[in-house]
Amino acid sequence: KEVLKKTKGLMPAPLAAIEVLNLTGGDFANGLMIEAQAFAHLAPTVTCHNLIDAFFASEEVKKPTVPAAPPKQVGVLGAGIMGGGIAWAVAGAGIPVRLRDLTWDAVAKGLKTAGQYDQELVKRRKLTPQEASLRAHRISGTLDTGPQSGFTACDLVIEAVVEDLGIKRKVLAQVESAVRPDTVLASNTSSLSIAAMAEGLQRPGRLVGLHFFNPVNRMPLVEVVAGPRSDPDAVARAAACARALGKTVVQVRDCPGFLVNRILLPYLNEAARILEEGGDVTAIDGVITRFGMPMGPFTLADEVGLDVGYKVSRILFQGYGERHAVAESIRMVYEDLHLTGTKGGAGFFLHQGKHTAPNPAIRGALARLNRPHHLITVEEIEERCLLTMVNEAARCIEEDIVASPAQLDLAMLMGTGFPPSKGGPLHYADALGLPAVVDRLDRLAQRHGSRFIPAPILRDLAARHQSFIHH
Repeated sequence: KEVLKKTKGLMPAPLAAIEVLNLTGGDFANGLMIEAQAFAHLAPTVTCHNLIDAFFASEEVKKPTVPAAPPKQVGVLGAGIMGGGIAWAVAGAGIPVRLRDLTWDAVAKGLKTAGQYDQELVKRRKLTPQEASLRAHRISGTLDTGPQSGFTACDLVIEAVVEDLGIKRKVLAQVESAVRPDTVLASNTSSLSIAAMAEGLQRPGRLVGLHFFNPVNRMPLVEVVAGPRSDPDAVARAAACARALGKTVVQVRDCPGFLVNRILLPYLNEAARILEEGGDVTAIDGVITRFGMPMGPFTLADEVGLDVGYKVSRILFQGYGERHAVAESIRMVYEDLHLTGTKGGAGFFLHQGKHTAPNPAIRGALARLNRPHHLITVEEIEERCLLTMVNEAARCIEEDIVASPAQLDLAMLMGTGFPPSKGGPLHYADALGLPAVVDRLDRLAQRHGSRFIPAPILRDLAARHQSFIHH
């Protein structure tokens, strides 16, 4: 029961391990034979090959292209949930942190976030109370970034303030004047342009993106974003810091949404469009979780925050045009209904503690859209949501946003929980067969619009009967 709860039946090896233990009967030699036979059945499966590819990709990103030492001291600007989480991760790696915000109440909240993460580990016996206390004492708070603030000792300063370009520019320019010329500045932005952020800086080459995923204590991925003017040394030092925290580091080029959010947001948008056409939030979420995602698109939208999702969607629309147009229902739930998701107690679902139920206000608002409805099948939900991700992932490869298809898939496994058994969006496309993917996308484009037109690289690889991972 526990294995099926965790794997949804998509990972055959843990179930095979249980079966082997049940069949051995205490006979060691016989047990080895049964184990070898079980392994022989598992080794040639697609799931096994996908997991091996993910392993090699994770080993690849551990090796820096430019060697760099991790920082000896780090500054964090902004003590919200993200700032507090980043400070916690840095302190956990044995690195002293200076956490700065505008008020002592705000700093206290950041320290509280870090303390809660430590107490979770104490409760699970991953840390002793003494170790938790030592970690907590590595984080110190301040309201200042001046000469006496401690920021002059920082090798790396991570900005984690509100997702607003003007505010981020102001904060970064302010701290730049207070730190050493060799200090690396990093922004924890999830979608804003690093190039645009660097425009007001005296040393734009020292700025990189360091995108941690929320919650920091659980999400293993960090996107290291190289802007067009970022120094290779600054990028390498930011990546070294993330690796020192035990994170999986994928380096990406600067573009709206970077890599993971650029692929994820169109998927959420498509789910919202299916809802507008007569779909049901619970049914759509159910189809996607049965495919293997850890949660459905509407549960995820509520968890991320509808305000955050809407803002990022608008940034992507500004960057990519009609292909990333924001679904009307996503605009409506935030602008008209003023819902924020789990943190506000209501979004696409009503949230009362651990209990959730579909929000009836959504159905009423959708009725006002007056969209034509049609019968939504399981196949349509899967095709529209998943092939949207595949198509955007293909465009990222086409534009060299990431070093390789294998690294893109690794980022989606680590950043979104895309089912490891499926290998990632590009492994999934390869398994379907790229000619079949192109054919399905063409049919979806005819029925639902130009956003489904296959990326040129998809057509090219399909025509040559090649795959993403091994082409």
